[in-house]
Amino acid sequence: MKTTKRATPLVLAAAVVWVGCSSACGEHGAKGPDSGITDSRPDRDEASSIQDAAVDAWTAPDGAPPAVMHDFCGQKMFFLEVPEGHTGGGGDIGGGWLAFGWENNYRFQVLRLYDLDQCVEYQVSPEWWYLWGGRSILTVTDKGMVRSATAAPDITYDVYVLWTDSWQVVKLTDTPDITEEGVAFNGRYVAYGVTSYGTGPQDHGFWLMDTDTLESTMLGEPGTHVASYQVSDRYVVWAPLTKDASSDGRDVFYYDLETHDTVQVEASRPGWQSQVDVSGDYIGWLESDVVDDPPYRLGLYRISTGEKTVLTEEPGLFGFSMDNGIVVWATYKYQDRPYQGPVVDAVAYDVRTGVERRLTTRSYPWGAGPGHLSLPWMTLGVLAGPPAPQGVYFANLQLYGIIDDQGNLLPGDPVIEPPAQ
Repeated sequence: MKTTKRATPLVLAAAVVWVGCSSACGEHGAKGPDSGITDSRPDRDEASSIQDAAVDAWTAPDGAPPAVMHDFCGQKMFFLEVPEGHTGGGGDIGGGWLAFGWENNYRFQVLRLYDLDQCVEYQVSPEWWYLWGGRSILTVTDKGMVRSATAAPDITYDVYVLWTDSWQVVKLTDTPDITEEGVAFNGRYVAYGVTSYGTGPQDHGFWLMDTDTLESTMLGEPGTHVASYQVSDRYVVWAPLTKDASSDGRDVFYYDLETHDTVQVEASRPGWQSQVDVSGDYIGWLESDVVDDPPYRLGLYRISTGEKTVLTEEPGLFGFSMDNGIVVWATYKYQDRPYQGPVVDAVAYDVRTGVERRLTTRSYPWGAGPGHLSLPWMTLGVLAGPPAPQGVYFANLQLYGIIDDQGNLLPGDPVIEPPAQ
């Protein structure tokens, strides 16, 4: 039985601290030493000037924070660098928006939002938001950004949304003894897990909030310890533990936002599922025969037909991402040596045509390899430093000729040359 509760929102009008322009600012935001943006190969091409012409006509929306205008959106690849002296950084990409920040001692010092269509950077510094470990601490769409955060260290976390149409921060949950951790967001619905800490972690279920009504519905029962979840325009997908005797332990479920049906995916009963994603009519997941042990398989399941396809089986997979029918992941199959850790190539697959294509011209030792996908942009890799600087590379697959203007994967040779380490 689903449990439903309603929240009372708290609008934090003064909770967002807008940072004025640094030396990165100038007429149309010319790059400076503090911008965090680094030009990288390949050199700018004609597409850059086309993008710049559109940017020149841009005007800041009402209520927006100070903004910096850039021209990197016309490049095939750009690099966001974590400044020296900070302990790490990261973010998310979605709906034509990019969220990126860095922290020191687990506290965000700077958080920036980039409108990639306009090539505009909004400088946000919510210093009261502390970092909470995990892949989905922060998620961004064309409607706004959601993250789980806290106002002070060592206390519970709540869910916040920053709406980019009004630039207001709204606190969606307020539970002093319970932590809402990890978030997924589609612009309206927020999925999150609930845990309390006392004598030990206690799972309080997996929840879905409708930000229009502020009602939350429990989709996953307490004690199921959901490992991964994602929200698309129509579906919520998650991977909980099950007590089903016919299951190997962790299966895939989805909830239909239109019909309100919850379905356990039969094809996920064999194996242990550790990561899920969803795009259109397709669900993807990583699975292994033993709990989180290799080899790993990348499964692709079509909801309308119930058919499952295994795209690859390898000794190590460090994640994958899906958007508009394109799947990207890190692979080791192009190496001429046994698996020796995270030295990877980026590969893409089109669910509509069955086209599979190697994207990178050589293997590269980049963190987790290709990550978040929001067409035409793809997170190409994370540099953890030193000796390389810390930061994230982003590639525009359309400018590389990898996808067409409709988002279809085009056959071809590898074209992305990973920058030198």
